[in-house]
Amino acid sequence: MQTQNDALLLKNLDKFFNRKDLPWVNLVWEKYYSNGRLPGGTKKDSFWWRDILKLLTKFKGIAYVSVQDGSSVLFWEDQWNNLVSRLEFPELHSFAKNKAITLQKVYHQNEISNLFHLPLSVEAYAQLHQIVHMIQILNLVEDNDSWSYIWGSSLFSSSKAYKALVGKTEAHQAFNWLWKSFCQPKHKVFFVGCYSKTG
Repeated sequence: MQTQNDALLLKNLDKFFNRKDLPWVNLVWEKYYSNGRLPGGTKKDSFWWRDILKLLTKFKGIAYVSVQDGSSVLFWEDQWNNLVSRLEFPELHSFAKNKAITLQKVYHQNEISNLFHLPLSVEAYAQLHQIVHMIQILNLVEDNDSWSYIWGSSLFSSSKAYKALVGKTEAHQAFNWLWKSFCQPKHKVFFVGCYSKTG
């Protein structure tokens, strides 16, 4: 039941990250994220929005972004350019001053080295060169980022989100035996209910 509720509530994050033209979406962006930061668990948010943000990890687990302006993408934590920077460049990540910086802010930074505590280690310096190259070939535009889902669609579906959250589970063979038996329906329900509680 909890997973089902989560799947239904995830549609709010879909609307938020895709910046749907809705009053509450515009209000949340303007009130909490007008300074360019992204959701991260601050206690200044409303209690309703804090509850929605508890599902952020699950949302990012089923969603991926097509980068446009980079304003809704965390540079280190989100998957963009087919990689997660924190995992791809762990040594450089350890020197980062702001681990919750957006891709847009990194892109518009005049001197990327200012984003890190200096001096860098040899490994981190080599990774910095790779980051600089990635940013140089990146082409951000004015459109909003587009978030799509692992089932191959940009349209959010609560039922597909539920299946993705639950994953594949194999039912015990005993359930097939019970349901294929020739008992009256009420006996089948009784047997399966008893098996579920005792098994």
